[in-house]
Amino acid sequence: QTGTVQHDNTPAANGFTPWWIYCIYGLVFLVLLFLWDRVRSRTFLREKSQLEETVNKKEIEVAEKNAQLIRLSEQIEDISRLRSGFFASISHEFRTPLTLILGPLQKLMSESDDPEIKRKAGIMLRNTKQLMELVNQLLDLSKLRSGEVKLKAAKHPLVPFLKGILASYEIIAAQRDLEVIFKEPDGNGKIEIYFDAAKLEQGMINILTNTLKFSTPGGRITLMVSENTAADQYFPFGSVEITLSDTGLEIPGNQLAYLFNRDHDKTTEPETMSRRHLGAG
Repeated sequence: QTGTVQHDNTPAANGFTPWWIYCIYGLVFLVLLFLWDRVRSRTFLREKSQLEETVNKKEIEVAEKNAQLIRLSEQIEDISRLRSGFFASISHEFRTPLTLILGPLQKLMSESDDPEIKRKAGIMLRNTKQLMELVNQLLDLSKLRSGEVKLKAAKHPLVPFLKGILASYEIIAAQRDLEVIFKEPDGNGKIEIYFDAAKLEQGMINILTNTLKFSTPGGRITLMVSENTAADQYFPFGSVEITLSDTGLEIPGNQLAYLFNRDHDKTTEPETMSRRHLGAG
């Protein structure tokens, strides 16, 4: 029995994938790529919008903070101007009576022949001039605030300068039964160095005032000047050391760290210090 055999010559029958199948695959890939790009673009736009919104909020907050700082700065400047004006007015009010005191004192010193009267008038005159100098410093408050105040150093004989300051305290020391001693340096005692007389005088007055406040009756206050002839750890060769000592109350060791801290709580001072020993600083 004979028959007819037919052969299938299509690409699929021959083991080949038709071209249109590849076209479908490519089209599906392009559609997926398009959809993925759309999703990514929308996500990016959403994130960008959120970021811009956050940045705008931060910019608004920064602008508000800057406005607050500007207002605060203006308020501080106003307060500073008011304070400067207040001190200037007060200083002028102080200058008038001080000037009226200086005149009679200078006249008393020039006309009196009594050495004791001239000595006491000289002390009063020196203290009055010191008050006048403090008033002048108040008038320069604007310079102090801007940090423009500079040392006005000049060459002065140190020993007579310190003796004059210490002499101002002899009367009040005698009233409190305190002995005041000045120890001059070895040799002829002629030490001339450069210093700002007003600043050094102010510092010495502050220290001497505290020394009197902390000294008990029957005590002793000693001011000593020495010239270093050999260099050491703290003082170079040729430097001058000023030492002020007393027999009164000592500052406790645990309080030394707060010596220059004006905001230190003074209620922590030991009970040996009465309220009159506590300062305002």
